[in-house]
Amino acid sequence: MAIRSVIDPDRLQDGPPGCGRDGLKLSTRREDVMTTRVLTGSLAVLATLCLLTTAASAQAVRIVGTVTDTAGGVIPAAEVTAIDVGTGFQRSVLTNDEGYYVIPGLRRGEYRVECELAGFKKFVQEGVLLEVDQVAQIDVQLDLGEVSDVVEVSGNVSKVDTQTATLKEVIGEQRVRELPLNGRDATQLVLLVPGVIGTTRDTSGLRQGGSGRGIVQPGVSSNGARSNMVNYNLDGAFHNDTYVNVAMAMPNPDALQEFSVQTNNFDAEYGRSAGAIVNAVTRSGTNSFHGSVFEFHRNHALNARTFFARESDGLKRNQFGGTLGGPITRDKTFFFVTHQETRERSRPSDRSTVVLTEAQRNGDFSGYPDPLIDPRTGQPFLNNHIPIERLNPITKNVFDRLLPLPTEPETGLFWYSVPNNTDLRQFVTKIDHEINQNSILNGRYLYNHYEDPGNPVELVFANQLKRTTASHNVMLSHTYILNSRLLNSFSFSFNRRTDLGEPNWTVGFDDLGVQNIYVDQPTSNFNLNVIGAFNMSVTEWIKTEPIAYNFKDVVRWTKGRHGLSMGFEYRYQRLNKEYRWLLDPYLTFHGDHTGYGPADFFLGLPSRIIQKGAGELADQHFPAYAAFIQDIIRIRPDLTLTLGFRYEPYIPYADDQIRMSVFRPGMQSQLFPHAPEGLLFGGEQGIPEGGTESDLNNVSPRIGIAWAPFGDNKTSIRAGYGIFYDSAMMSAITNVFQNVAPYGTRIELRPAPGSFENPYEGTNPFPVPFPPPGDVTFPEGLTMATYPQRFSAPYLQSWNLTIERELFPTWVVRAAYAGSKGTHLLQGMESNAAVYIPGESSFENLQERKPYPDFSSILLVDSTGSSSYNSLQLTLDKRVGETFGFLTHYTWSKSIDYGSGGGTLWPDYSNPFDRSHSRGLSDFHRTHRFVTSWIWNLPGGALDSGLARTALHGWAINGAIILQSGPPFAVFSGRDNSLSDAGTNRADIAGDPSRPARVDPVMEWFNTGAFVQNAEGTWGNSGRNILFGPGYANVDMAVTKNFAVGEESTLQFRFEAFNLLNRPNFALPDSTLTSGTYGRITSAHEPRILQFGLKWRF
Repeated sequence: MAIRSVIDPDRLQDGPPGCGRDGLKLSTRREDVMTTRVLTGSLAVLATLCLLTTAASAQAVRIVGTVTDTAGGVIPAAEVTAIDVGTGFQRSVLTNDEGYYVIPGLRRGEYRVECELAGFKKFVQEGVLLEVDQVAQIDVQLDLGEVSDVVEVSGNVSKVDTQTATLKEVIGEQRVRELPLNGRDATQLVLLVPGVIGTTRDTSGLRQGGSGRGIVQPGVSSNGARSNMVNYNLDGAFHNDTYVNVAMAMPNPDALQEFSVQTNNFDAEYGRSAGAIVNAVTRSGTNSFHGSVFEFHRNHALNARTFFARESDGLKRNQFGGTLGGPITRDKTFFFVTHQETRERSRPSDRSTVVLTEAQRNGDFSGYPDPLIDPRTGQPFLNNHIPIERLNPITKNVFDRLLPLPTEPETGLFWYSVPNNTDLRQFVTKIDHEINQNSILNGRYLYNHYEDPGNPVELVFANQLKRTTASHNVMLSHTYILNSRLLNSFSFSFNRRTDLGEPNWTVGFDDLGVQNIYVDQPTSNFNLNVIGAFNMSVTEWIKTEPIAYNFKDVVRWTKGRHGLSMGFEYRYQRLNKEYRWLLDPYLTFHGDHTGYGPADFFLGLPSRIIQKGAGELADQHFPAYAAFIQDIIRIRPDLTLTLGFRYEPYIPYADDQIRMSVFRPGMQSQLFPHAPEGLLFGGEQGIPEGGTESDLNNVSPRIGIAWAPFGDNKTSIRAGYGIFYDSAMMSAITNVFQNVAPYGTRIELRPAPGSFENPYEGTNPFPVPFPPPGDVTFPEGLTMATYPQRFSAPYLQSWNLTIERELFPTWVVRAAYAGSKGTHLLQGMESNAAVYIPGESSFENLQERKPYPDFSSILLVDSTGSSSYNSLQLTLDKRVGETFGFLTHYTWSKSIDYGSGGGTLWPDYSNPFDRSHSRGLSDFHRTHRFVTSWIWNLPGGALDSGLARTALHGWAINGAIILQSGPPFAVFSGRDNSLSDAGTNRADIAGDPSRPARVDPVMEWFNTGAFVQNAEGTWGNSGRNILFGPGYANVDMAVTKNFAVGEESTLQFRFEAFNLLNRPNFALPDSTLTSGTYGRITSAHEPRILQFGLKWRF
């Protein structure tokens, strides 16, 4: 029977005959150089135009409005001035012939707005608080009179947005400073925004790259976008960890002023990521000195235990530091510095794995429901009992040396603890300098150092390597005002994170008696996976260093009814990486021989062996270019139209050593003549150095309209649509290319040639020569990855329709429909799956049934994924005043895709022959989500007594509540019943999956009997993500008391409770049929944690 390939030829080749052995036409290296030169030249012209006006950086904050007289007539040529109360900086413009004015390029802060014209009384409005990314509308009415007469108005501007179609929320200074933050991670506040879902395991925060909350971690999903589709800016400059596209370490809350989160239809100025824009602003110095000294403490004696913990985690945590800001030269130069130290020591005891019961270790598998097959006879073992004399000697050594007896003897579950002893140091300094009234210079440096000493213990599950991570971020910006209608902004940023892991594990397979293998020195990898039981994985030495340089310039020009902005952005990214991963064998026991992984392990019959020759090596570079133009058109005083275009080409990563592979059927490598047919390399025979052609036609239009139907700035109807390219994907996408021979040289042999004692059963291909000579030979079982001929950049189409109304001063209600559609999303597919032939398929002939038998795996890295998202978002927002403020929202949504990804992972199709098998609810889908947060300064009453006033004044209760539906999940068979050596087999559904009555949901979350093994040659008929896990409900609260210390300083005592009600928020149940904990929940999120803090502010 003929074997058909699942590779679409149109994805790999596109050219006329004569261009290659199969008509293959690829862009040459020279063509790529020409492409880069054209892009560089085009953008250089725009850059020159921008830089002729010199350079600057300004946050997108502006004031707009109309000046009229008491009869409603417009007043041209009136001077409108915005004055920063803290620094004295001021900016003046004149109204145009229609009485309209725009003051762009302002920094966030408190302003005084003045308007004057001869023959009219001077207008002054105090207390105007401008937030980051805000467009504040202040309409002015001038009375006839002398300029010396002043009409004063107090109060802030309305929060109703009458100018843009962007869905955004600003987390102001008071919320940043006063809300309880678990670990003092301010980016958790992003989770208070409508349309945002946290994708971390504990859902408590965003987990920044290089922070104390982890090294490489996922983030948030915004309105249907994947979790690594968020672009972070700090002080207007690029602030992403480019390895996984999460935020670099953010400043501590006492160093942050505020930040905004734009979740839908953001301006053409913003791009790179398709999901959301987070703009954070660090605090600055002012004309008065201010600062703080703080200490926060946690102790296990006050905390609850997690639901599954056997004992207290022994937590002791201290966070301490301070801030200081003020003038260097009054009204001219200002500074701000902060330093924070974190010391954490804990030993949580809520980890678990299946280590096999004592009966199973003696061959008694009678508790397993399906018959076990004796591979010698092909007949079932009697009562699923394997004779003890059949116990493999290497397996016995693993039992004796590495596998402790279970703490739950009946289930085989073993509970253990992993210490968390980490130190974190952070330092931030910022300088703001006004060169003159038209020129402002800003600079900031952020240093973050994280250290985990590791856990050098003999328990393999708890062993951890030593890890240190140092991250540096530098920002320089300059703003230049040419005249009242024209300004230019420029910013430069530099990010570098250096992550170093040093192992301490010493036991290798050779120490257990395994023969004919190569092991790394001086320390060993150790990877042993028994499907249905445990996974032992101890990693090796690693160094990962993502680096990014970013340049951005923007010109803003106001002319008549038009607010024009144009600019360019250039970013140069690098990834330096050395990861000694899988240099020892990785053995997996799937159950191919007996039908059950633990039984295969007992007999010493591995299903698969994986090993690499040189680990993962990368010296990669990636240039990124972008240009935009946007016009904000004031059609009428109550109607604003925004039109924009952004150009953002995608240029693939390239390696300095051109270590890039592609698969082109029928072609033979000239660089390495002994390579298997079809394996080609960057730089040869027209193959681009990055493995695929650049995607150069990425033009994204943006359109938005804002209408204030009643002309009072208290009601608005807004709508917007745009295309948003995810043009700079995580550099972790290239991990799979670092495995390809003859560089990384990863092989996978299934079935494994031999037994546990001698898994290679013959010639061991390792070690391999490195660097590889031109005549290097290629071993059997090669894995490889390939791009298509042209990789299309992923993009989202996003839209919204929003109505908002100011109910009372400082009260705003908002209803929004927000949706998105993802196209060309990153999605992998196995292109060398074994084809099932009824009656002729087995694990023994897997390789024979593959279209390209020289390879064990060919992963096509493509952009064929898609998604859809629709939501209703209802918001009630009360601006924080002297006593009270809150932000409450409810989101009802549905998100569907073919794979969700996250962190360093990106999805593959579960069935390589049928992509629709992967379609289902997104992993981050939550049907319902309710979030409220509040600031409540308790009134103390009119008290004259000093003692009573001290006791009752200054109290506040602040907090946040999150309630949301459970995440969806699927049920997996745990076996490769498809006999394809590819994809993911889901179970067949054979009944009602609803949990039976009176069944403990922790022990059986769903009806486990409703699912059975999928039929041979299939991938399972149960859908992706058809079941739902436990919901999430959490209350965080802070009670604070402020004591006045003198006239200008306060001492604050803080008591904070995270998960105040100590509700067990369970994780997903085990949903693999062959697992020893199938259907059972074995982990939960954090319990109630109490924290005390003391802060002196002056």
